[in-house]
Amino acid sequence: MFVARISNNAHKIMLLEGDKEFNEWSTDLGNKQAEKGQSIVYITIRKLTPVHSRIDELELIT
Repeated sequence: MFVARISNNAHKIMLLEGDKEFNEWSTDLGNKQAEKGQSIVYITIRKLTPVHSRIDELELIT
């Protein structure tokens, strides 16, 4: 299991396969947030399922 290879104190940076703009933003932000000397782990999400809402019914009142 890959989680065993990640230290508890590692700073995790999430990347989305094929989304260059998001990955640059995430990497820049993650590098700024990481503490000096802290290990950084890059986690690439290769596939996302469609977003599903739990809302069955709603009403708009204006």
